[in-house]
Amino acid sequence: MKHLALSWILTSCLLASCSTRAADTCLVGTWKAQGNGTATWMARHMHGMRFDMGMREGELHLLADGRYESRVRLDAKASMDSGESAATHGLMSVRSRGRWRAQEDQLTLQPQSQRARGAIDYVTQSGHRLTRPMPTPASGAMHMRYTCRGDTLVTRKRFPGIADPMIQRYARVR
Repeated sequence: MKHLALSWILTSCLLASCSTRAADTCLVGTWKAQGNGTATWMARHMHGMRFDMGMREGELHLLADGRYESRVRLDAKASMDSGESAATHGLMSVRSRGRWRAQEDQLTLQPQSQRARGAIDYVTQSGHRLTRPMPTPASGAMHMRYTCRGDTLVTRKRFPGIADPMIQRYARVR
């Protein structure tokens, strides 16, 4: 059961690792992730777990007509104090497409299709090894605060019961 929770954490947080018209034209463009806000946040809040995530690609395309596409490719390892561990089996990729909107300082991404490719290797506390396909990410809307100035976008995703948000920085590509 813990390996399912770990899969969910890895995939859902990576998509943080973004339905109608956009209100903020600064957001329109192609954005490349700078660093890995997901890994930083998880290291601070998932006590008893250690993470090593190597993001190979992280892009967010926000089109003027309200469509978006995000792509993430990475490799990741996580281990728990109990001796359990999980690691991607080679590179993992997650792709999401849908609609976006911005109102005041809130960015909402509403996925219409999502796809995850890759596998995760698990080692249980007893040493048993399992390999499972990457689970499909949760399909609900993602809401986050943002600031956009020139060629810099910063998103802040909050989680219930946790004071500080997951912060991801992006640089404009186009």
